[in-house]
Amino acid sequence: MAARRRLPRFGALGALLALVTCAEPPQPDYTHRHAIGARPETVTLALDGGGVAAFDALVAGYLDRGHGPLVIAGAAPPQETQAVRARLVAAGVPASAIRVEPGAGALTLRYARYDPVLPACGDWSAAMAFNPDNADYPAFGCAIQRDLGQMLADPADVLGMRAAAPGDVVNEDRVLRAYRAGADTTAKQGAIQDGADQNVATGSTAGAATPVPTATR
Repeated sequence: MAARRRLPRFGALGALLALVTCAEPPQPDYTHRHAIGARPETVTLALDGGGVAAFDALVAGYLDRGHGPLVIAGAAPPQETQAVRARLVAAGVPASAIRVEPGAGALTLRYARYDPVLPACGDWSAAMAFNPDNADYPAFGCAIQRDLGQMLADPADVLGMRAAAPGDVVNEDRVLRAYRAGADTTAKQGAIQDGADQNVATGSTAGAATPVPTATR
């Protein structure tokens, strides 16, 4: 009798599994239907007629969203090439990021960056007045993805995560000590920072910000 009572339960379970198997696969998310992409682009500047403003703009663009080395290419005396290299270093480009390549013609600077590839919106072909399955219409989420792609600081981020930068152990220790002491954890420069570190280490409140009073009940 006990075995016969279990049969209906197993039958219901089998029917449920059959319904799940025959169900339609879930719709892809709008972030996949209207994906944001990135394509590489080479930025080039000829130094013979670029001017100071163009040079500064190229350096700023490289520091902002450049990838790989900043290449000095062309045929020029070594002194001229070294002068350009020194100029780049003085403008903030790390020396290890500068590469010199032989070439023909005047000296040029070039680097690689990524531009966003945005989804094309405007497909309103779906009959939105009749949607019994509550399915997404073709343009759903497209405008959000397009706006997001235009706001990316570096479109290369959509291709993968950046490598983590090495941590500043000294600053991390300072922030932890300041947090535990109830002191200000924001970073300050120069002597002010040294004084803040000394205050946290000794427990002194000299020069510390006035605490904000809290409401009492």
